[in-house]
Amino acid sequence: MSAVCQVHATDLDLGDNSRITYEINRRQSDPNEVFSINETSGVVYLNKPLDYETQSFHELIISAKDNGAQPEYSSTFVGVKVLNINDNSPSINVLFLSETGDAVVSEAAGIGDYVARISVSDPDFDEERITVTLVGGDGKFTLKQTDDFLYALCVNAELDREEKDLYELKLQASDFGNPPLSSEMVFLLRVADTNDCHPVFEKDVYLISIAEDAPQGSSLIQMKAQDADEGINSDVRYSILKSNQDSLISIDPESGLVTTAEALDRETQTEVWFLVVAVDGGEPALSSTATVSVLVEDVNDNEPVFQQQLYNVSIPEHSDIGSCFLQVVATDADSPEFGTLLYSLSDGFDKQDKHPLFKIHPQTGELCVSQDIDRDSGHTAHDILIKAEDPGGLSAQTYVHIEVEDLNDNAPVFNPDEYTMSISSHAQPGTEILNVIATDRDSGRFGQVTYDVLPGDMSSLFALDKQTGMLFLTSTLTHLGEASVKLSITAQDGDGLTSVRPAEVTINVLRSAQAPAVFQRSRYTFTVPEDTPPGTSVGKVEAINPADFTESVSYRISSGDPQGLFSVHPQSGLISNVKPLDHESQPPTPTPSPVYSTTQVNITIADINDNTPVFPKISDTITVSQNTLPGTVLFIAHAHDYDSGANGQVQYYLKSTRNGMFVVDQNLGTVTLNQSLQVDHQQRYSLEIVAKDEGEPSQSSTLTLTVKVDRTAAEDSLAFETLVYQVEIGEGYRKDSEGHPAMRFTTSLYQRGHHLKAWWEQSRPWIRILGKTGQLSYILLSDGKFFRINAKTGEIINWVALDREQHSQHSLKVMVTDQGHPRLNATATVHILVTDINDNTPQFTHLSASKELNVQIRADLPAGSLVTNMFAKDLDAGENGTVTFSLVGFEKEGLGHFEIDSETGDVRTTELFAQNTEPYYTLKISAKDSGATPLEETAVIHIQVHGFEALYGRSDHQIVRRFTVKEDTEPATVIGSASVADKERFHYSISEGDGSIHFGIDGSSGEIYINQPLDYESAMQYFLVDATVGSLAFAFHARDADGTFPNSALRYSLTFDSELSATSSRFPFQINPYTGSLTVAAPLDRETTPSFAFTVTATDQAEEKGRA
Repeated sequence: MSAVCQVHATDLDLGDNSRITYEINRRQSDPNEVFSINETSGVVYLNKPLDYETQSFHELIISAKDNGAQPEYSSTFVGVKVLNINDNSPSINVLFLSETGDAVVSEAAGIGDYVARISVSDPDFDEERITVTLVGGDGKFTLKQTDDFLYALCVNAELDREEKDLYELKLQASDFGNPPLSSEMVFLLRVADTNDCHPVFEKDVYLISIAEDAPQGSSLIQMKAQDADEGINSDVRYSILKSNQDSLISIDPESGLVTTAEALDRETQTEVWFLVVAVDGGEPALSSTATVSVLVEDVNDNEPVFQQQLYNVSIPEHSDIGSCFLQVVATDADSPEFGTLLYSLSDGFDKQDKHPLFKIHPQTGELCVSQDIDRDSGHTAHDILIKAEDPGGLSAQTYVHIEVEDLNDNAPVFNPDEYTMSISSHAQPGTEILNVIATDRDSGRFGQVTYDVLPGDMSSLFALDKQTGMLFLTSTLTHLGEASVKLSITAQDGDGLTSVRPAEVTINVLRSAQAPAVFQRSRYTFTVPEDTPPGTSVGKVEAINPADFTESVSYRISSGDPQGLFSVHPQSGLISNVKPLDHESQPPTPTPSPVYSTTQVNITIADINDNTPVFPKISDTITVSQNTLPGTVLFIAHAHDYDSGANGQVQYYLKSTRNGMFVVDQNLGTVTLNQSLQVDHQQRYSLEIVAKDEGEPSQSSTLTLTVKVDRTAAEDSLAFETLVYQVEIGEGYRKDSEGHPAMRFTTSLYQRGHHLKAWWEQSRPWIRILGKTGQLSYILLSDGKFFRINAKTGEIINWVALDREQHSQHSLKVMVTDQGHPRLNATATVHILVTDINDNTPQFTHLSASKELNVQIRADLPAGSLVTNMFAKDLDAGENGTVTFSLVGFEKEGLGHFEIDSETGDVRTTELFAQNTEPYYTLKISAKDSGATPLEETAVIHIQVHGFEALYGRSDHQIVRRFTVKEDTEPATVIGSASVADKERFHYSISEGDGSIHFGIDGSSGEIYINQPLDYESAMQYFLVDATVGSLAFAFHARDADGTFPNSALRYSLTFDSELSATSSRFPFQINPYTGSLTVAAPLDRETTPSFAFTVTATDQAEEKGRA
C-alpha cells in the first residue's frame, strides 16, 4: 500500500487522554474505502487502485480521537488529487444505418452513400483528437470525418453482391498519449441483394427430338435457368411464350419440365418451335428466354394412300409384251425411311400374287403386259388387286379394272359346219327348217354375226333370217319329189369379216310322210358343278320313233358346244363332259330355244302344295362359348319351298321349348340364345327346328341343330358380338363399283374386364380397339370364289359380279384371331342375301323372235270373250318381276273392240263386232315390270275377224279356247275338246306349240288329253295350235320401198289355178287383203289333195299402181 500522506493531531492532555487514534469518516467520505489510515501514525495509505477517468479528486474526512474516558474528537479535511496518466485506449462505437440496424449495405448503394456512423472516445483525452483509420474493404468503402470524434463509413465504389457479398472491415483508433494507445474493431459487412440479375439459361437454343408416337405427357426437356440473385430474387418460374404451337406442349412452372400436351404428328408438323420464359421473383421481375426446337421423329404410323381407289382402264388385246398402260400412284405421308413404297400384285390376303397376263414395276407402280392377251380365248375383263407397302409393313390396296378391247381378229365360225335335215315334200311355205349357228369370238359389232345364203340352183326355195340364222321354206317342194338340196350359208361379222368356211346344209326332201323321231321333252335343263371331273354324266335325252318305224334312234350334238366340252352317247343319249369346266370363263352352254307359234289353246296349270320346305342339309353343328351373352344370334335356319303363294311361305319353330334356353324367330329362322349357358352345365344341346309351309294341307321338314358348349373358355376370350351376320347386297354390286362395302363387322374381345371392340366403317375400313391395344386378323374359312376378306380390316368384298338369278344367297364362315400368346380365335357365320335389281326385261316366252302373233276370231264373239293370252315372264323378283300389261298402240280402230287385263295379260273383246266391222286389227302390247326404273318389252298381235259365210253356214265354234288343269292330274286325263260343231268330219292334230309333248289330241273327236306329267314350277301354261278351219296357214309379207302412204300401202289378193294343182276340189284357203294372212277356210284332206298351187299378188295403192 502506498502512503499518500500523514496527518498529525496534538492533544494537550497527558497519558491515555493524550494518546490519539486516527480513522477515516466513512459516513461522510470515501465510502468505497479507496484509502486507509494508520490509526496510530496517521499515515494515509492507498487502499484500492485509482482511476483518473473514474474519479479524479477524492475528499477524505479524517477523525482524531483521544483515549480518554470521555474521548474528544477532532477532524480534518484531506483532499487527494489523482493525477491522469495515459492508461485508456480509445473506444470505437459503430451505428449501422440499415433499416434493421444490421451490418448490411445494399448492393445498389451509390458512391458516397453512408453505411454506418462511427464515434470514437478516449477518457484520457477529452479534448485531444483521436485518429481513426479503415483497413480492408477492397477500396469499396471509405471513412469520412464529420466531427472531432465522429466518422461516417461511406461507399467508395460500386458494389456487386454477386461478385462479393461479404466484406471484413477493421477500424483502428489511436490516441496521442505517450506512448500512444490504440484500439481496433473488426466487423463483417454483408452486401444485401437487389434484383439486378436476369435468369440465365444454360443455352440460348435447345435442340431436342422425340418420336411422333410418344404418348401425351411425355417428357421433352428439363429447362433450367440460374439467377445469381438470392432469396426471392433468385426464385425462377417458367412459362411458354404464347404462339400457334404452344398448345402442343406444356411446362411445369416450378421445375421447368417440358412435356407434350397433345399427340404429335410429324406429317402435320415436322418441327415444334417455342420460347421458354424464365421469370424471377424480384420487384420488378426480370426475365430471359430460351428457344427450344423439337424435331418430331417419324414412326411408321401412316398407311400408303392410293390416289384412286379404283382405276378403270382399257387396253387392246394383243398389246405388246412389256408395254405399260397404267401407273398407279400411292403416297405415304411418312418420311423416306418409312414412306418409300413398293408395289406388288396382291391376292387380297397379304400375299404377293403372280398374274398370268400382267406385272407391275415395284418402284414406279407401272402396270405392264407380261403375256399376250387374247380377249376371245380368255377373260374380257380383269380385276387386279395392287398393293403398295412401306418398309414398316403397312400397306394399302387399290383395284384396277382392265377392260380388254376387242380387235376384229376372229372370223365367224360355224359349229357345226355341216347340217343335214330331212323334211317332207309336203312341208308348207314358212316352215322353219333348221337354225345354223356361227359364233364370232370377238365382241360388239365385231362379234355380231349375220347370215347369207350363197346363190345356187335351189336357193330361191328358201329364205334365211340374216340375224338369227333360221332357214325357212318359201316355196312348196312337191315338184321336187324325193330329192337332196344343198345350200351354202356364209356368216360375216359387223366389220365385214367373212367366215373362212361356209356352212354346208343338206336338206333331204322325203316323198313319204314318215315322221321323224320326237324327243320326249321339248327342252332339257341340266346343272353341273364347275369342278365336275371329265367323264361325269350330266343328263340324258330321249327321243321316240313313230310306232311303224323300225330303225333305232341315234344321237349327236348338232350345235351349241363350239369348244367341245360335252359329248352324247350315240345310242343311249347320255350327255357327259369331256373337258374341265369353269363357270367364270365359260358362258352357260346355249341350247336352241323352242320356236313358238300362234296360241290357240291356253292351258293354265293350278298349283298344289306338292313341295316340302327343304333345308340345305338335314343336320348342322355349331360350337359356342359358355361366356356367350343371352340375346346372341347363334344360327340362321333357312328352308326353301318351291311352291308359290301361301304354299311357298315358310315359318319356323322349335319342336321342343321345354328348357327355354333357345328361341327361334318364326319368320326369319334365327336361333337366339335366350338364357346364360353358365347356369346349366350341359355340354351339348340338340334342337329340332321345324320349317312348315302354309299350304293346305301343310308340309314340313326338320333340321337337327347340335349346339356344343365350350366350357374351356378362360377369362380371356375373343368373340363376335353375334355368331351369325345377315346382310343384303345388290346383285349388280361389283367389287370395283363406286359405293361402300356391304358388311360391317363388330368383334368383341373380353379380356380381364376390358371390353374391346373391333370393327370397320363404311367410309374407310379400319380396326380400332377400345380399352386396350390389340391386333386382330380375319380369315375367310369358306367361299374364296365369290368373296374375299381383308385380313387386317375384316372388310368383305365380292370378288366377282353377283347374279341373283344364278345364286340368290351365299354363306361364309369368318374366323378372327388375335396376336396374343396363346392366340385366341372366334368364328362367325355370314349369310349374304343377293337382292334383286331390275336387270331382266319381261319376255314373251311363247312368241317367236319377231314378237308377233296372228290370231283369228269370229265376229259373233260376245263381249268379254278371250282372244288370246299375252303371258310374259320376268326373271327378276318382287316388284322387279311383277309384269303389268297394257295396250300401247293400235292400227285402225281397235281401241273400242279390245282390252287387256293388266295382271294376267288376257286380251278380250269389249263389244260385239258389227256387220261392217273392220276385218283386221293390229294391237301393240306392252309388258312392263314394276321396278324403280321399269323395263319394257312390246309385242304385236295381228287379229283377223271372220264373218258368217253363207257357203259354210254359221260356225259357232271358238277359235281360242282356255282350259285349266291341276299339276297332279294323271296322264291320259281329258281336259277339254277342240272339236268343231259341223256336219263335216274333221281330223284333228296339234300342229305346233310348246305343249305338243305334254298334251295329245284325239284325231277324230278333238278331245285334248294329258300326255306327260305336268309340273307347275316348270311351266304354268302351254299354247297349242290345232290346224282346223280358221287356222293361219302362212303370213305373206311384202315390202314397198316407197315411204309415203298410199305409195307403200299394200293389198293382197289370191289367184287359184285348179289345173296347176291337178284337183277339182274347192280351194280351201283365203287371204286377208290387208295383212297377207293365209287362213284355212275349209276342211283339208291330204289323201284327196296333197297340195295346192296358187298365186298371191301384192299391190300398192298409188295412182300408177305397181305390182310385185
